[in-house]
Parts: sequence; structure tokens; C-alpha cells
Amino acid sequence: LFIVCPPHIVLMCRPSQISQVLINLINNSYDAIKNLPEPWIQIEVESQSSRVLIRVTDSGAGIEASTAERIM
Repeated sequence: LFIVCPPHIVLMCRPSQISQVLINLINNSYDAIKNLPEPWIQIEVESQSSRVLIRVTDSGAGIEASTAERIM
């Protein structure tokens, strides 16, 4: 698990809600990579003006386009 977060970023949120979202994303990533020879999960945090972008990426194959259309 790699976490890239600049130290100057402050996130104003409900901790329990953002924690639950991140836990769900990390669990989904784990399920996608657990049987791979070189599994990894990366979390990046980036400041964008008055917003914070949190990106969770993993070494899994991704989701099918038809599934992505339904969940995005």
C-alpha cells in the first residue's frame, strides 16, 4: 500500500464518512489484486483549489466498461 499525500493538505470532512468510503475502495482493490504475483494499491491525495482529490489505484485488471457505466 503506497500513500502519497503532501503534508500541507487539510481535509475538512466527516471523518467517519470519508473513512468508510476509503475502506470500501481499499477492500475492493484488495479483492482485485489478492491473487496477483505483484499486487499493489496506491492512494494519492492532491489539492485542487478548494477541493481535495483522493485517488485509489491498484494493479488489478479494472472493471468492465458495462459495469463502469452503471456505477459512475
